Amino acid sequence: MYKQRLNEDGTFNEEDLQAFESAIECFLVKLRNCNPAAHIVWAYGMLGTPMMPSIYRAVDAYKKTTRDRNVSVFQLPNTTEETIGSRSHPGLSAHTKAADELTVYLREILKK
Repeated sequence: MYKQRLNEDGTFNEEDLQAFESAIECFLVKLRNCNPAAHIVWAYGMLGTPMMPSIYRAVDAYKKTTRDRNVSVFQLPNTTEETIGSRSHPGLSAHTKAADELTVYLREILKK
């Protein structure tokens, strides 16, 4: 439905970024409506982080609009040459590392 077009200089098209960020905000509203007591974690980054600035902007906008402080962003560890799997996807060790780091993060959230 949407495409992340690149400008001639390699940057993302601003209209596409706005559509992406708007979709994130709508998705968070839907998630919150279905899960009123949950802490929502947007986890991203196993295959690079080109969309991370947009994700942070969208989550921050959602939090500002709704005053929902029970939402956060977690940057997953990037896949490396040592952790790559088949067809340039994260392999088992990449997923294990991501799960371990996410577990530590979630335990910290539960302490609060």
